[in-house]
Amino acid sequence: MDCSSASGLANAATTTIVCVVSPPDWRIYITPALVAVSAVIAFFAMLNARRVAKERATLDLIEKVESGEHYRKIVRKFLS
Repeated sequence: MDCSSASGLANAATTTIVCVVSPPDWRIYITPALVAVSAVIAFFAMLNARRVAKERATLDLIEKVESGEHYRKIVRKFLS
């Protein structure tokens, strides 16, 4: 007898019903675990992309400043 059919026997004073709940299957935790791992990987990828973008912006700024005509004239005068 399962727990769902026990409602008809609720009035009997001597009947004891014990429902045993089986533990959930471990495979139901695979999807949430994969989502969590993916979120952590995405977070670290975002941090890395931010760092790379900052470095690239810094190098682009240095290149823009140092490749200007005014800066090249100053360097030529300093080196001569």
